[in-house]
Amino acid sequence: MKMHVDTRNRCLFGISAFLVVASTSVTASAIDECQPPLVDPDPSFVIEGDGHEYEDELVGSDFGFAVQASDDVLVITARRFEVNYVYELNAENEFVSTTTFPGPRCVLDDQHLLCGGDEEARIYVRESFGNWTLEFDSQQDLDQYSPQPDGLKIAFEDDLFACADSNSAMIYARQADGSWDFESYISIASSQFNGEAFSSIAINDGTLLIGDSTNDDEALHGGAIYTFQRGEHTGHANMYFWNHHQTLRYHDSEARFLGSRMSASGDLMVTKCTDPGPSDSPIILAYRYDGANWNLSSEITAESLGLEDATSMFGWVFDTDGERIIVSDPDADDTAGAAYVLASEPGGWSIENVLTRSDNADDSMFGLALSINGSTALASTITRVIDYTYVIPGKGYVFDLNEQPCTADFDADGNVNVTELLTILGSWGSDEPAYDLDGDDTIGVGDLLLVLTFWGECG
Repeated sequence: MKMHVDTRNRCLFGISAFLVVASTSVTASAIDECQPPLVDPDPSFVIEGDGHEYEDELVGSDFGFAVQASDDVLVITARRFEVNYVYELNAENEFVSTTTFPGPRCVLDDQHLLCGGDEEARIYVRESFGNWTLEFDSQQDLDQYSPQPDGLKIAFEDDLFACADSNSAMIYARQADGSWDFESYISIASSQFNGEAFSSIAINDGTLLIGDSTNDDEALHGGAIYTFQRGEHTGHANMYFWNHHQTLRYHDSEARFLGSRMSASGDLMVTKCTDPGPSDSPIILAYRYDGANWNLSSEITAESLGLEDATSMFGWVFDTDGERIIVSDPDADDTAGAAYVLASEPGGWSIENVLTRSDNADDSMFGLALSINGSTALASTITRVIDYTYVIPGKGYVFDLNEQPCTADFDADGNVNVTELLTILGSWGSDEPAYDLDGDDTIGVGDLLLVLTFWGECG
């Protein structure tokens, strides 16, 4: 477990200056002004997938292709075999496998699970631990005049769900009697679009958002996001008009692929586009909803986060729970991969945690799928088969973002005090990993400062 010093924690520099100028011990009052640095947690749980035999050949299941997390439920998708594995938090505070659901993709909404596929959708409700019941099956519950849900892009919120293929989006709503019915249809052939294919879809607070990364109104593949809101009843069955409300574009007309991915929660929506310059690097865009419209509030790049070694895969996937953003770079650290949990502050967004695999394996591409919900973050690698002879299993890594252990308490007595200070001084210049708090492979000033920052009672 490694620490990184939050750029907002200015007190470390004050202590450093005091040590240099005074060349004496740090007073308790100076230490009391500091807050402990954030700790990058190791995974709380690691969930491993497998490979499968298919026609006498070993093939990867693509376990880890997509992930979803809530406080007490995880869903990990194995795309190739269209299986969604469900893990639930038990009384021992461990995630255990409880069931599976078929389909190329499932999404969580609180205690409900929507699984979509080709011309079908099913909604399951969680009654208790390990007990899920089928609430809606489009093949059985929709009448013959209602179109079946189609498309692998799906979104779910409360009493609405939507699915989309490249050409159209369909919206379904829960009725007063608890049943579900078709409500509206949006076609890419409509006049407000000028693209080739819908790329992403989200529902947030009753608003439907559709990403069209091929839209070229202002530039080749510039991209756009369209928002829709429910309008008047059509006068037919349970159908309503959904009216185009807003078109979001990036202000630099040369940027590309806006809306290729999207995540929305609360008043925060996150998407990305690519830099118009020669680097072609991604820009993560954060929009805020003011009660009437979505407005661009922040542009996040690897450079703005101080990630000098970020790769071209920075921003490959991302997610938000409305409070924080999680962004991956699966190619970081020689393809070992990393994920960055971002927190909002007055000047923009900064790194709160850096998440990595606990086994530090190379070529794992950690962070190919991500999800964040409150204090729970889930990141995955995907099952791969090498030369049809052996499997590198995909894994899901579960992180507790509230986990802030007192790492500097070397003797585990609940306090950081003179004992830890003397331990650092006695190990000065060595590479003893137990005392290497800042992860630079040498016991030195950085480790001393971190001990002083944690000074006092901890836990």
